[in-house]
Amino acid sequence: KAEDVVIAGTDTAVLLYGCSRVYLHALTIQATCALFGIYIGGNCNDIRISHCRINANRISTTTYGIYLSSGYKRDRIQIVGNHIDGGSYGISFYSGTAANAAAHGRYHLIDSNRIENFLYTGIYAYYSDFESISHNRISASDLAGPYSNGYGLNTYYCNHKYIVGNCIDLLREYFYVVYGMYVNYSNYDSYAQHITDTTYVLDNDIQTYGSNGFTNSLYLNYGNLQVIHNSLYMKSKYENGYGICLVETSPYVCEVKNNSVYVDGGCSVYPICCSGPNELFRISGNNVFHTCATSSLPDLAVFNNKECYTLAELQGYDAEATVIRPAYFNGNVRDRIYFNDSMTAVPVTNQYYQTYGYVDKSGTLRKGTRVTRGAYEAQPMNSNAQLLTFVSPAADGIPNGTTVEIKVVMRNDADSVLTSCNVEWEVNGIRQAPYVWKGKLSKGTADTLCLGKVNVSDRV
Repeated sequence: KAEDVVIAGTDTAVLLYGCSRVYLHALTIQATCALFGIYIGGNCNDIRISHCRINANRISTTTYGIYLSSGYKRDRIQIVGNHIDGGSYGISFYSGTAANAAAHGRYHLIDSNRIENFLYTGIYAYYSDFESISHNRISASDLAGPYSNGYGLNTYYCNHKYIVGNCIDLLREYFYVVYGMYVNYSNYDSYAQHITDTTYVLDNDIQTYGSNGFTNSLYLNYGNLQVIHNSLYMKSKYENGYGICLVETSPYVCEVKNNSVYVDGGCSVYPICCSGPNELFRISGNNVFHTCATSSLPDLAVFNNKECYTLAELQGYDAEATVIRPAYFNGNVRDRIYFNDSMTAVPVTNQYYQTYGYVDKSGTLRKGTRVTRGAYEAQPMNSNAQLLTFVSPAADGIPNGTTVEIKVVMRNDADSVLTSCNVEWEVNGIRQAPYVWKGKLSKGTADTLCLGKVNVSDRV
């Protein structure tokens, strides 16, 4: 167990320099008073760090959980299953000496790590080629730090095969400018090992909040991209940003498909932004919801080359598109699972299912030839009554001492008329009195239920 072996230091807890074939497993790295938890320098290859607990400094502006120094080419570095707590950076990863592909370190893996309480960036990478950066849970510190910008995953001049199943939480009011995932030049031009390679960005759950600057949940620059089945929530107090922002140039193509994108901000915030010729973007099957609902911009979806498109205008080639506000299974935007009728029927046609499998972010099987949007496959209810969405509370956080009326929309999914049902519900883990509904709902029709009023003693 990691707690059985503890290594501590005042500058660097663990230093690996010019060595190869080293395996660090199940250690506690105590670096709360140090600059580096694990420092990798010189020509190191075949390093594996797995299932370690790395406690980094939560206050200093130049501290790192795991740090790979610049200026050296390294291959086969694997960081798997670790818990990294603190640091201005959770992981800072250099493994090459220049932007061109020949100078990149290759065959790297960052997978299934829990990276939390960082001040600036969860994972930062430069001049490196990754087999996968996947299934990591990345969340910033709840305490305001010295940085005005925040990044969950930030890679420059790196090539990726898979960026799959990451959960990134940057819902912090102290960040001015926020990028949940910022990927630049993956498999692009002279930086790529093969320019025909595709970067698969799949099943990621990304949540961002920017208080006074540009906000992006998912920002991708150049290369062949498959952006599929991601769940994105972006809130911008400054009212400037994108849920998904894509920059593309010929001959590369970007497919944006089956995502669920929810943006909360003014009319300068767009669910999807494309910069480049329209023919390079294949947008289909996405559910987007925009809180700015005006008569002129009722369902603003895509901004490209200073032209705005609504989903109605895109229906000619995006017949699967919907504009429905996602409901949250537990009412908590920071740990959410979507389920509503926007998630019912999207065709399975993309290559991901042939190469990676019919599973969602949580490993749930995606069944049949049509699957749900976003990172999570909707699960059928074991009853005839289906919860569609919350009417109130409408806000993601309710102040203490507020009395809130709980309203939901219920649909009859049975083949016969629904005349009664019992609704079990709870608030912040506290079970409420069951609501007994009686009425008459034919198949496929819905009703709004007022479950009751609660006085909020903690955030809902």
